Amino acid sequence: MSVLSLINAALQKHGWLIARLPSDEEGRAAQLVELLVEDNTDGRARRHILHPWLWYERPVRERFEGQDCCLTVEGPIYRSQDGTGYPLGSQLRTEFG
Repeated sequence: MSVLSLINAALQKHGWLIARLPSDEEGRAAQLVELLVEDNTDGRARRHILHPWLWYERPVRERFEGQDCCLTVEGPIYRSQDGTGYPLGSQLRTEFG
């Protein structure tokens, strides 16, 4: 399983799907996803599930200051019984660096 597939699997648990990711940014994107879905003591992870993804742009930008990262995420996704999913329409592109 590729790194991108592993990242997609982690995000799908939270109802999100990566739509596009430059192949040379997989490692940094994995770190970004870990930051977005981890259960922080200040509760950001819970708000991440309930509010638009843009809510996290500022804290994530501060965490990744000085690093280039470009990640396109679509969500939430509809999951079918066979495990596949597709985005329901909202999309956000965030660029860091």
